[in-house]
Amino acid sequence: MRFLEEGFAPSFFWELSLQEAYDVLTAHAKKQREAMKAEVLMKYTQSIQIAECVAKTKDIKNEITLKNIWDYYPSLFEDEKQLYQKRQEEQEFQNYKQRRMDFARMHNARFGGDGS
Repeated sequence: MRFLEEGFAPSFFWELSLQEAYDVLTAHAKKQREAMKAEVLMKYTQSIQIAECVAKTKDIKNEITLKNIWDYYPSLFEDEKQLYQKRQEEQEFQNYKQRRMDFARMHNARFGGDGS
């Protein structure tokens, strides 16, 4: 009866020996357990993310930083993390160049440079 409740066809049951039917049910139960664990982990991670976002709204001193998706699932989002880091480095370099240009303009204005 359990074989049918798990969604297998009756004809499939009759093609198997008793040990094979037991193995199929065991493997199916293990697969369902792993799927349930994955779903629970996903929901738990989501609840942590929501809690962090709520805490961030109450963070007056700006001490809380929100995590990125690769902080929760590092192996799944490795490429995205590397792309993000590359973009961050490029942005920091552009900011550095802009600060140096601003400093040079201020220095030239203060000490009589030509400003170009």
